[in-house]
Amino acid sequence: MPSRILLERVAQFQQRKFGSMNVMEWRRTMKLNGFSCMLYLSTVFLHLSLLSTDSRPKADVDKLAQLFDMPLGSPEHRDLESTAFMGGPLISVRYWLGRLLNCNLFRASDAEVSAVLVQYFSDIGCERGAELGSDQDAWGSIANFLHYQWQTSSGMSSTKTSKWGSAFYAVLSDPDLTVAEIAQYAETTEKQVARMSDVKWLKQLWKFRNTKRDQIVP
Repeated sequence: MPSRILLERVAQFQQRKFGSMNVMEWRRTMKLNGFSCMLYLSTVFLHLSLLSTDSRPKADVDKLAQLFDMPLGSPEHRDLESTAFMGGPLISVRYWLGRLLNCNLFRASDAEVSAVLVQYFSDIGCERGAELGSDQDAWGSIANFLHYQWQTSSGMSSTKTSKWGSAFYAVLSDPDLTVAEIAQYAETTEKQVARMSDVKWLKQLWKFRNTKRDQIVP
């Protein structure tokens, strides 16, 4: 667990360097001081990743929202795109889901993002497993899928294989599918599916949710 001293130093660095400046102002300041937007984002993401969901500084969230609204080809937005993963699932899910839906989710609460995510899964034919979108334990794996969805829908080469994408989609469409059924859907082998950690994690979370639900039912 990070020390309080580290948290305080990160917060002091942000306040000292950027204060309440807008995007263009603090970008000019960073250039003058030899800083890059990438370095700023790394610092912000470190800060956000060390804080609980309900205590994220509004100033940081607002600046990320401003960056998201910048033109896609701008250096500011490109820096956000390339560093979103540093902020963890709470940031990367907002970024890639926002790109897919063309909406800014950085000022939305986690509950609001969850609702949008569940609806997105339902819209792409994954009603059965859509509720996994409301489980933040699944967001790390879901962020990878959203990134994959954006890359393939944009005609870009993906960092994940099409078999991975098909297997992940299969689990979302029906989390109760067996490994053999997932492999058949993805046109791959059971051995390959067993190596897909994101797919395995979703199935484990689904099993845990069902077990917990069964324990609650009288």
